[in-house]
Amino acid sequence: MEKKHTEESKNKMSEAAKKRKLSNKTRRQISRAMKGREFSQQHRQKMSENNARYWKGKTLSEEHRQKIAIAAEKRASRDNDDFKNISPDYFTDIEEITKNFFEEHNIGYLHNKRIGSYFPDFIILDNVIIECDGEYWHKERDNKDRRDEYFRNKGFLIFHVRGDEIKSDFRKEFAGVLTRIRKDKVLNK
Repeated sequence: MEKKHTEESKNKMSEAAKKRKLSNKTRRQISRAMKGREFSQQHRQKMSENNARYWKGKTLSEEHRQKIAIAAEKRASRDNDDFKNISPDYFTDIEEITKNFFEEHNIGYLHNKRIGSYFPDFIILDNVIIECDGEYWHKERDNKDRRDEYFRNKGFLIFHVRGDEIKSDFRKEFAGVLTRIRKDKVLNK
């Protein structure tokens, strides 16, 4: 007959395991063993809830954020599949309008070209990024600010054009962007 642990015993073992430090070798072995493992939706939900519970009320220092950014940059530079654009030929409806405008006016562009760990919507004139801000993908302000700062530090000018503006009158909107590009290029010379 199999012996069962009491709840008290399980709790003690759990607390002891939390305090135990694993060697780097053991951590690598666990990581390798977990690679490619498929988790059920229920298990994913539990992991998500536990992660949210752990991080609730905690914030990362700026130094810690910088370390994470550097690590992400290193991972991205290793040509990792996680950082490849899996659908460079796919255009959202507002990106399609923008692409057609560029092609009509013989403006060369790169679409979803990776810069670090980011994929800006369009790059034109070598150092100008045009972001087509649809309501769904670009609603998180903090992430957008971090991306913009990263791009600026790499020497890019960033212009955000809202989806509703693109759909209503992109020609007018882009004329404004071109004016701002010219003004910025003159000021930075």
